[in-house]
Amino acid sequence: MKIVDKIELSKITVLGFLLVICLLSIYYFHFVLKTEVVFTHLFYVPIILASLWWSRRGIAVAAFLALLLLVSHILSPLESLIWADVTRVSIFLIVGTVVAILNAKMLALMEKLRLHGEIVVKAYVGKGDDNLHIEVNDTGIGMPKEHINNLFDRFYQGDASTKRKYGGTGAGLHISKLIVEAHKGKMWAESEDGVGTTIHFTLPM
Repeated sequence: MKIVDKIELSKITVLGFLLVICLLSIYYFHFVLKTEVVFTHLFYVPIILASLWWSRRGIAVAAFLALLLLVSHILSPLESLIWADVTRVSIFLIVGTVVAILNAKMLALMEKLRLHGEIVVKAYVGKGDDNLHIEVNDTGIGMPKEHINNLFDRFYQGDASTKRKYGGTGAGLHISKLIVEAHKGKMWAESEDGVGTTIHFTLPM
């Protein structure tokens, strides 16, 4: 078996293990404890990992977990309304979509630049506000600080030569910010020219 195949198999195994844990967690809270309060923080781990490993396939994982949570609520003996879980699953889909978009853009840029850097994704719950906070950091070309405020404008490029040299339309970050803000979240960037860029976004839990 090739090394690439072994790595892929390892990823699938890890993802499968995490999905089983999520399934058991849903069963335990809905059918054993009979409460709608499910520890969904864990669900973001397989969603983010799948988005990083296979880009847009992470959205499929988010959709699977969303459907699983909703179906479990319907079949369980819970008497509460399903709206709380609807809010949770919408956040699953947003996180999977936004991380997949950001990761795909950064990987494409790093490949074009032939950089031997890295992409680091951090996810945590903010102190005092209970918001899900995600950071996506890359060691790419970065950008001057005076351009950061325009980064999320539609079709914005740092300069015309950047678009000619590296391609892209500049629409990805604009769309991502619209999705996040539509769900009462925030999105912003930090960047240093020649060092790299960090994209932050938060979503209410």
